[in-house]
Amino acid sequence: MSPFVPEPWLPLSWGMHHALQTPRVQRVRLGFSRQHWLSMATLPAHWDPEALARWLKPPFVLRGCHPRLLQLLQRDFGGETLLHGREALLDLRLPHLERPALRQLIRRGLRHGQVHELALSALQQHPDIPRFLAAVQQRQGVTLQHLYRHTLPQSQRFWCFEAGHQLLGLLSLTASSAGAWHTELLLRDARAPVGVMEALIAQVFATLQTEQQRYLSLGEVPFFPTAPARHWQTRCFNGIGRGIAFAYDSEGLYRFKQKFRPLWRPVLLYGTPNLRPLHLLELFWHSRSARLIWQQRAAAYADLLR
Repeated sequence: MSPFVPEPWLPLSWGMHHALQTPRVQRVRLGFSRQHWLSMATLPAHWDPEALARWLKPPFVLRGCHPRLLQLLQRDFGGETLLHGREALLDLRLPHLERPALRQLIRRGLRHGQVHELALSALQQHPDIPRFLAAVQQRQGVTLQHLYRHTLPQSQRFWCFEAGHQLLGLLSLTASSAGAWHTELLLRDARAPVGVMEALIAQVFATLQTEQQRYLSLGEVPFFPTAPARHWQTRCFNGIGRGIAFAYDSEGLYRFKQKFRPLWRPVLLYGTPNLRPLHLLELFWHSRSARLIWQQRAAAYADLLR
């Protein structure tokens, strides 16, 4: 592989596949704003940002855009943006795993089992996978839609942490560009001891290093910018995030991913010809984020009444 590999440029949870000649796109109709949210797509592996910009036809909304792609979109279509979070990107040439505290966590995790990469068919036939997924679903309550590839067949590679025949953790990846991989599922069993998820990520990191891959994305932390927001729209959006902390623990997610000292890349919402508060409301609705907030609030009230 060339020593220089550009950072991944696709929107979050978009992927590439060498067998494709035309894109496969998931569109969500935003009825009130009369635009389409292009929530997920798999593109031909030879495409670059210019090819994607030529293919896109406004009006549309994209989530999880990086500045490199946004420059082209705004050049060709104008449009508006909103910072909605940061992506934790690991450069596989850098010593992200060498901090003593993190190494200790990884060692603690590995005392309890082993990490294996499994093919999709082997994972689906694993005797503990039904229990594991059901337990995760019960704990999460509402499964968010259109924000990540939430079913196993949508991902391309899989690693699990096993203790005997029990699954304690699961991580899945999709190829986001040449030499780059994006984390889709990062699932933990409620009984998993301290260090299990750190050990899982460390093994994935080591495997990709051996393959001479270049980047591993741990995904987004929404509502939790690493610097003060400059625009009032972003400040309002982050304020919403703080207001729903009871339902979505962005701060806890940030603390976990920060253990790996990633490069925190801004990810933005983009809309053309414009981006309005109505778009945010529709995205909250279609992604089931509104349902998650309602469920968690109802559960909190129920606990108070007991």
